[in-house]
Amino acid sequence: MTLNRPPRVLLAYHIRPMTAGRMFQEAFRQAGCETRVIGPHTQTCYGYTEAGQHREHEFPASDWLLPDIEVEKGPHQVSQPHDVMDLLRFMRVEGWAPDLVVFIDQLDMFHLVGEADIPFVAVCVENWGELYAQRYTQQRLAAHFHMIAHQHDCAPPPLPPESEWMAFGFDPQIHRFMPTVVRDKWAVQIGTGYTPRPQVWNHLRAAFDGAPPHSDEEYLRGCAESDHTIFGRLPSYREMAVAHNRARVALSSSNCDFSPMRTCEAYGMGCILASDDVKAIRDVLGPPSSEGGFWIAHDRSPEGHETAVREGVARYDELIDRGMAHVFRKHTYRNRAERILAKVGIEGAFRLAW
Repeated sequence: MTLNRPPRVLLAYHIRPMTAGRMFQEAFRQAGCETRVIGPHTQTCYGYTEAGQHREHEFPASDWLLPDIEVEKGPHQVSQPHDVMDLLRFMRVEGWAPDLVVFIDQLDMFHLVGEADIPFVAVCVENWGELYAQRYTQQRLAAHFHMIAHQHDCAPPPLPPESEWMAFGFDPQIHRFMPTVVRDKWAVQIGTGYTPRPQVWNHLRAAFDGAPPHSDEEYLRGCAESDHTIFGRLPSYREMAVAHNRARVALSSSNCDFSPMRTCEAYGMGCILASDDVKAIRDVLGPPSSEGGFWIAHDRSPEGHETAVREGVARYDELIDRGMAHVFRKHTYRNRAERILAKVGIEGAFRLAW
């Protein structure tokens, strides 16, 4: 389909996947598309305390754009089946008919009923679960992509044969490289506080600085710093970017077999990635430094993390430029958005060039 105007993309995302959803929204805009967003929408993400209890976190409104159109929330915080199709009819009457609808979700899917004459695409951000699988079979999708997040001690779930793997990317405007920030830390780790991250970090704090341990609860409230480490949850993407720009090595430590969200984000902010040696990361970044690559593989022990950080600090200048060049060339979210446009056959996106 070749258009004589910018393609129009309607996105739907909510709750935790809004992080990927917001990046896709900007990516489609960078690819020359007009975008609108259907709600519901919230600034709340979840986390866990030391006792394993559910805990929510509010992100600043400045990090997100609210939806253009609100819809009624269903039992799983998604739109009711009739809402999406009614909305498309309404938008056609109002003169803004989308050329593509993209759902960016975790376990819940927006239900669709009836036939549509435009392509619908789903991007599964979380692991393939029973509820997601059930709803997926009810959809009429032109394409389905799977971006695996994290899950403890688990291999990637089997994907439907018609779906495609899509690795997490990064956005240069969100995961910013700030050359004037002084890199005064050896290692950084920002994300949810599940095992084994706190244990790894307390080992590093003691090994590098003789610093006392921090608890999960302290981690979830903000940042824990020592002379050579910075670790914790930050309330905004700008603060996260500043933290990464202060460090030389970013740790995954997710104890998973997936390619986590920070895989490419780390290099976008000028950090070498140190992570488990798993196929999913090799697929994105190539072989580790021990085989001539630019990222550092470690075993899952605290001592393995320590060795990886020390190597990353010693080889930072040697490795960082190669890693940054690789992700800027192949792994921006704009790259992901254009892959979706190509998959459904939409051409004619207006791209600014000067």
